[in-house]
Amino acid sequence: MKGFGNSWSMLIDSGASGKYHRRCSLKGSQKYAEALKAQKNETVTVRFATGALVTVPTVPVNLGVEFPDFDSIERCLVLDLGERYDLILGIAS
Repeated sequence: MKGFGNSWSMLIDSGASGKYHRRCSLKGSQKYAEALKAQKNETVTVRFATGALVTVPTVPVNLGVEFPDFDSIERCLVLDLGERYDLILGIAS
């Protein structure tokens, strides 16, 4: 990911309804700090693949995503995801 020193694990998921980023991977970053300042005290409820529903503060972050044949700025919702993936990119059907 552009602007971050560590490599991240990513899942491209045709079943996901949006784009999500793991909160702990962003902590300490300028992008996350700016997103927290701009936060409007709104919440969103998300259903994980396990079926669990979680309600979290809405903290969107624009991230540069680049890999072969793909270079884009993606707006991601920051969540407390499990440790398996840092970034989940949903594909619109």
